[in-house]
Amino acid sequence: GGVTLKATGIHGRETSSLTFAVMDTGAGIPPEDHERIFEGFVALAHGSGRHSRGDGLGLSISRKIARQLGGDIVLDSEIGKGSTFMLNVPLKRAAHPDGQPERRPATARAPSCNVLIVEDNDINRRVLEDMLVGLGHDVDVAENGAEGLERAASKPFDIIFMDISMPVMGGIEATRRLRGDDGPNGQTHIVGLTAHGREEYRTEAEQAGMNRFHTKPIRLDALQRIISDVADTAHLPKITIHNDVLKELAEVLGREKLRGICDRFLLELQTLVGDMRGGTLLENLPVAAEAVHKAKGAAAMLGQTDLEKLLSRLEKQARTGDQIDLDQYLSLISDGAESARAAFAAALQND
Repeated sequence: GGVTLKATGIHGRETSSLTFAVMDTGAGIPPEDHERIFEGFVALAHGSGRHSRGDGLGLSISRKIARQLGGDIVLDSEIGKGSTFMLNVPLKRAAHPDGQPERRPATARAPSCNVLIVEDNDINRRVLEDMLVGLGHDVDVAENGAEGLERAASKPFDIIFMDISMPVMGGIEATRRLRGDDGPNGQTHIVGLTAHGREEYRTEAEQAGMNRFHTKPIRLDALQRIISDVADTAHLPKITIHNDVLKELAEVLGREKLRGICDRFLLELQTLVGDMRGGTLLENLPVAAEAVHKAKGAAAMLGQTDLEKLLSRLEKQARTGDQIDLDQYLSLISDGAESARAAFAAALQND
């Protein structure tokens, strides 16, 4: 077997949200021990003649340090397949080597842009909309190319984010029609969005008139660069995630109790995705519907409305026995989990 370390991150203006995942192909850890191993002086016994070393304090201390830094450590493990420990922590920008804080040039707030998002994926559309609104821009949305053309005919936009693969009318055809008429957005900067490889659509997208295209999901750092190029400014305000439900829960329950609830929700969501990916869940649709119903209720309680709507659609399909597009739901639920993780981090950060 082996051990793999993977590091990813999203860079904001003041902080970077970093995630370190340590993945092994070991024996795995039983579900009932997933939280217990983070308690002090707990060391699980090993079989096959292996000796247990240490006093069971490493994980406990590590999680406490992570939480004091405003992050956390969570576990995803399956018996016989291995374990993944994930450390997520927000880090502030480092000072210069001379000990002086980094000096940023004085700049005015970036001018507000009029943006149109044409995207059929509800979660992707809403997350991108929230990011752009958080950056101070005015946003209109459309769910397919035909609806996007209607929006584009009514007012001029500074930039259009256009999904390439959509029902009713795809992004390439919509772009071709925009470029072919004399409407208010005939020359607007168009960014194509695709969940597939870029090269697959490059020639067709360029011929249709797209200025550039980007693989989904589009992250804050890339979004800032794109808007910066169009708006001709290098500095954009920091994105802020607003969630009144989480703020209210933090006041009523306290941050630590809410943190534990959020951790549990994310772990249960990971389990749901794992069961779907393994095929075991969908072999029994009534059981699948109940599992999804449970996750939907938790999403609603925590104010994750996009994720709630997605799970509601999946539950309905499972109860009616409809054909389920597994790959699509796995991708959408994973997107929803990342959006929820970001919302939780924002709500639980120290004042």
